[in-house]
Amino acid sequence: MKKIIALFLFAGILFAKTVVVTGVGNVPEQAKKNALRQAVEQVVGADMQSKTVVKNGKLDFDKIISNTNGLIQNYKQLDQYKENDVWYVTLRVRVNPEATKSLKDTIR
Repeated sequence: MKKIIALFLFAGILFAKTVVVTGVGNVPEQAKKNALRQAVEQVVGADMQSKTVVKNGKLDFDKIISNTNGLIQNYKQLDQYKENDVWYVTLRVRVNPEATKSLKDTIR
């Protein structure tokens, strides 16, 4: 078991990427969550799905869903400020895209 944990930790060091992102929101916490999501999207990418329904030649609804998945190993807040009632939070984030793959394989 110790070997598996050591291998998992080594893989985290080897595959993790660090990015600097700025998130926006109505409150600082929302801006921070936005920045963390951006970091994962930059490193791992995002799956996009859309559905459009047209009835009688008119748009009934248009739905777009974005999904991303990655492990945030750590982050550090570099800046936070408010401008025109919008909060901005800049973070340095370390994301491991391989960790979620390893966890999924372990669970299966």
